[in-house]
Amino acid sequence: MPMADRNRNRTDIEIASVTRAQAVADELRRMIEEREFPPGAHLRQAQIAKSFGVSTTPVREAFTALAREGMVQQDAHRGVVVFDPSLEELKENYEIREVLEALATQMAAPKLTEDALDELDRIVAEMATCDPAEGPALNYQFHTAIYAGAGRPRLAEIIDNLRKASASYLSMTVRHYDPRLLRHGPGRAPVDRRRSARAQRERRRQTDAGSPAPQPGSSRETHRS
Repeated sequence: MPMADRNRNRTDIEIASVTRAQAVADELRRMIEEREFPPGAHLRQAQIAKSFGVSTTPVREAFTALAREGMVQQDAHRGVVVFDPSLEELKENYEIREVLEALATQMAAPKLTEDALDELDRIVAEMATCDPAEGPALNYQFHTAIYAGAGRPRLAEIIDNLRKASASYLSMTVRHYDPRLLRHGPGRAPVDRRRSARAQRERRRQTDAGSPAPQPGSSRETHRS
């Protein structure tokens, strides 16, 4: 077989493996969030591989991905266990998030384009009237858009993993959300100020557009001359 064909086949195999691992991770994440695997449950690699009809390799890779998100914990003696957080662990998670999310928001605020601000306004408007069940997803979308605007991919990745760890706990323990609370996040003030200033500019523009033209000799005309 030509070298190019062997390299292409190897690439296809690698892509297929990654795709399988992602599919397994997505399904395990869903099962954890819906409490099919409750906090503290042991996830056995061989059993899950058999039930999903895959080898143990994508299952092992899925475990690693979920561990990075904080949804499971890998222990040399206990194996893989669904995250069962203590209050102290949750407190630490939110303390770290508070600092990093405020930093990312502060960095993003001056860089957000008008299109990005339009998208944030759209999400906020949708959150105000959405079904409570849709609130967490919109909240995630809103804050992810802000943190991406900081232009610091590693920072955004760290925040995302911390937020997923928090969300996994909330999905296990909280059944009803107040959408009014979802719009708030650490350090939102810089972005809110930009959105507010833009809204004020738009209102002034509309007011000016609707005002009658100044008559010659009027105070407005004199001021402009």
